Amino acid sequence: MKAVNLYEILSLGRDADDDAIRAAVERLTRQANALANTAPERSQQLWDHARAAKQTLLGGPTARDAYDRALQAAEQATAVAAISAQPLVSLDPLLPVALAHAAAFLRRGLYRTRPDPEGGHRHDDGAGT
Repeated sequence: MKAVNLYEILSLGRDADDDAIRAAVERLTRQANALANTAPERSQQLWDHARAAKQTLLGGPTARDAYDRALQAAEQATAVAAISAQPLVSLDPLLPVALAHAAAFLRRGLYRTRPDPEGGHRHDDGAGT
């Protein structure tokens, strides 16, 4: 589940003071009231965000610090997941080149077998050893 960034929902920066947060929460609750009849699900979502902001951002310095640390950890985890989901090197563009080199190698006869003095066959890479 994606972490909710209450600062973004309230349109505030992380350095916002308590008065700015209270005003933004009040604005959010007014929006929730306005949507109660026309969009009850959205209204409930806004109420939940307002309640969470009151508990975490306005819940005292300890609660706010804990929320900020959890949000930062979630953002870092999301960034790491996004980076690790991308392959470091895509082999698709290299595959035709590798196949062409292998085919040329085989066509030139550089890879052949020759009798091994100890019996059987050994592979020769064309180096003459």
